[in-house]
Order: sequence, then structure tokens, then C-alpha cells
Amino acid sequence: MTAVKHVLLYLLFSVLSLGLSGDLKTVALHDILNIDLSEYTEGSNAALLFIIPDNCHDCHMHKKLLNEISSDVLYSGDIFHLNDMTVPWINMLSAPVILFLNNERKIPYLGPLHRTHLINAMHQFTTGVQSARLDDANFEHDTQASTGSTTGNWLVIFDEITPDTLQIYDGLSLTLRAKHVNIGVLDPKQSTRTAKRFNISIPSDSAQNNPLISAILLKQSTMYQYSENLHRMDYEQVTQFALTGYPNHIKGSIPRPRMMFDEMVDALVGFTVDLQNEFGKPLVILLGVIALFTVMIFVGLILVVGFWFAGSFENDDAKEHVSLIKSPHQTGDDKRSESIKKTKNE
Repeated sequence: MTAVKHVLLYLLFSVLSLGLSGDLKTVALHDILNIDLSEYTEGSNAALLFIIPDNCHDCHMHKKLLNEISSDVLYSGDIFHLNDMTVPWINMLSAPVILFLNNERKIPYLGPLHRTHLINAMHQFTTGVQSARLDDANFEHDTQASTGSTTGNWLVIFDEITPDTLQIYDGLSLTLRAKHVNIGVLDPKQSTRTAKRFNISIPSDSAQNNPLISAILLKQSTMYQYSENLHRMDYEQVTQFALTGYPNHIKGSIPRPRMMFDEMVDALVGFTVDLQNEFGKPLVILLGVIALFTVMIFVGLILVVGFWFAGSFENDDAKEHVSLIKSPHQTGDDKRSESIKKTKNE
């Protein structure tokens, strides 16, 4: 009798699991391209797309995760399996890959291949989490870097900002935001002032889809800079750096925001370097001597004019002081003159 109860409970649990778990559909490429995503709106359950080719030899972790999430009673969203090497909507990734889909966005999942992490990232996706688009104008306001990062920890990626790169960094943000790390992307070629502030210079790279990038972590009023070569598609290294690996990299204080004086000095230095490259060092030295001599003459003229005005004011004050104060001898003579006039009149 007990065995029969166990069998009935198992069958009941299986039925409930099938009813509550996600709806797995195996589709072809043309089916997924023509799928109607209008029902997957922002804030509701998104669709999951697993792109796993059957002939893939390194996809066992993706296949395991697909089986786990499709039988998970806590997840009831739609799940699609695409047996193809082509990754639709994402130009920079190749299979195997997992995508979150809704009516507005198609974002890759770039976190650990674990059910819990995937569900957490799905929650971040449905709430509209994405990477911050940073520039010279909003960097300090959004990150609060110089005031102690009051908006939380920030991972700042210095890379070109395009729709393709933002898909990658939006995918990273789903995993990092679940760990309370904000991620922002700043184009160092466009926002040169902030790039100079953090001494970021990205060398030219022939790899168009996977060039070298730079990354810093702003954490508790301290800056950690990734100290090794880092490419755009090294998202596992980026995630590890932001969460646990930052102590193994360059540590320093957060530089202050650049002022207008800093820009003027840089412009002057750049102008001098350009002159030297164009006309040679002797001409630059000659122009420097002329500029120094001109400045000295100008300062000397200012000092002469200042001393002249100061002397004029002192002479005027002395004359006014003498005219107001009479000496004692003058006062006695005036009194004797008045006495003689009175005697004659009598």
C-alpha cells in the first residue's frame, strides 16, 4: 500500500512539474526569426532561446542547463531550442549561446551556466536592467566617483559604444547587477576628458569584433584597474575582476575631475609637441625664449605701474594730512596778533 502511495505521489508531482515548468519548443532558424514577440513585454516573463547545435562537442554545460531550466517548476516562461550555428540578432557571438528575448530587446546571457544565476539574470532582464551609457557630461553625476561612489560599486568599461557592443555589456549587466555592481560603458575617443582623468589609452587593434579594451572598478573610494590585456569578448575575466579578482590588479586613489586649467595645459603641451615635430626643436626653444621674455616685460610693466600708483596715493595723503594739522608755533603767533589788535583799539 505504501509503495502505491509513493507511485501516485510521484505521478502527481510529475504532472504538476509538467504543468508548471517552462514550455520547451525546438524551432528552426526561420521560425525563430518570424516569432511574434509582442506578448513578451517589458516587466513580464521573457522568452529564453538556447542556441545549441547537435554536433557541438563543448556544449554539455549548455545542454544540462537547458534540461534543468525546462523542468524547473519555478520557471514557467517559454523556452526555445535552436539547433543551429547561427546566432540571430547578435553579430559578435557564436553558438552555443543563451539569449533573453522580449518585444524590445535581444540580450545574451553571459553569466555562469547555473540555473540560479540564469533565473536571477532573467529577473534583471524583465525589470529593464542595462549598462549605463557614460560620457564626460554624466560620468561624475552617475558614478559619484570623487564623492565616494555613493551610488554603489561601478565597473567602467572603456570601449567603443555601438549597438553591438551595448548588447554585450547589457548582457554583462544582468549578472553584475544581481551582485550589486553597476556597469557603465564610456567611449574614450569621444569622452577624452574622462579618459585622460583615468589615464586610459587604448592601443589600436586590428581585431574589429574583439579589440583591446580597458576596465576599472570604483569600489569604496578606491580605484582598481585591470592590469593585463583585456579584449571585448573576455566577459568571464571581466566578471571575475568585478566580483572577486580586483585585489590582484592595480590599486590606487580615484583621480579628481579634470578642470579647465588641466585642459589648457594639455593643449599647450600638445601644441608644443606638434611644433617640435613640424619645425624642429630649435624653433620651439626660440619661441619659448620669446614667450618668456614677453611675459617678463609684461610683469615688469605691471609692477612699475603698481608702484607709481602707490607713490601717488602716498603723496596725496601726506598733503591732506599737513593741511589739516597746524603746528604749535603758528597757534601762538595768531594769539599774539589778536592781543596787539585789541590794545591799539583801546
